[in-house]
Amino acid sequence: MAAMTVREWREANAPEEVTLPSGKKALLRRVHILDVALTGEIPGTLVVKAEQFKSRANVLDMLSQPGELAEWMGAIDAVCIAAFVAPKVGREPTEEQLGIEEVSHEDRLAIFAWVNGGAAKLEPFRPRPDAGVEPAPDRE
Repeated sequence: MAAMTVREWREANAPEEVTLPSGKKALLRRVHILDVALTGEIPGTLVVKAEQFKSRANVLDMLSQPGELAEWMGAIDAVCIAAFVAPKVGREPTEEQLGIEEVSHEDRLAIFAWVNGGAAKLEPFRPRPDAGVEPAPDRE
């Protein structure tokens, strides 16, 4: 097996255009949570836990634990900011970039799962009911 050329290497790491659950399109790059942690944006303890979030299903498991979700939102935001190539996204909105709060939570969670090895195609976290199917009543 021959080593990759510089061009092949760059193409393998090129950003990808994706459609987010909201229907908006973005150019995203896959970043590793460790790279973001090294910037000081994510506590090291969360990096260890992040290895369990390799799929959409695992992120959904996290959502079922409200305390965990609150702890993770800062890390999720940091990963999303690093992943966005276009439009640019930062902590605060400016003329040149969106603020992270302008990206829906559903989109942020989908990006986090995608960056951490989730499916190549981003999908909504809450499946939409099929036409003509009534949602089940809430349990009390």
